[in-house]
Amino acid sequence: MNWNWHYRPSIFSLATRKELVGLEVGVDKGINAYNILSNLDIKKLYLIDPYFPQEKEPGLDGERAYKDGEYRFAKKEAEKLLDKFGNKIEWIIETTEKGVRSISDYSLDFVYIDGCHRYESVKKDIELCYPKVKNGGMIAGHDFTNTHPGVVKAWIEKFGINNLFVGNIDVWVIKKR
Repeated sequence: MNWNWHYRPSIFSLATRKELVGLEVGVDKGINAYNILSNLDIKKLYLIDPYFPQEKEPGLDGERAYKDGEYRFAKKEAEKLLDKFGNKIEWIIETTEKGVRSISDYSLDFVYIDGCHRYESVKKDIELCYPKVKNGGMIAGHDFTNTHPGVVKAWIEKFGINNLFVGNIDVWVIKKR
């Protein structure tokens, strides 16, 4: 699998750092996690995804919605794809709210959020994950685009437009020391 760095510029910005400890919220089939693990010096990557059925929010294009057995299929695909990384990954099959409880504050070099794209969910993911990031670390997200207005609103509301780095459809902030 070849990764196009331009697709996830926030992750690319970590390329020179060593022994990173990170968290991905919203693993789905594991493709982004695979690319992170294959291209960065990762010591540990926590993977949070509840893998339960979700309804698509009306009016949102591209919102991932697990129905029937789709979430089980996505989980199996992710497990198969990421199996070779062994103890570098830690699965947390929970909601973000429950999952981050096991992660210490100021322990992560980065968080990448690509879970539910509804405003309230994105806002909550940011609020729950931000304390987990070390000073000088990064919190990032995907789908910062007009087709996901809840994502855009949550990031701007939390950090202000002038404090955000945006590239392609990634958005990120460096936590101030």
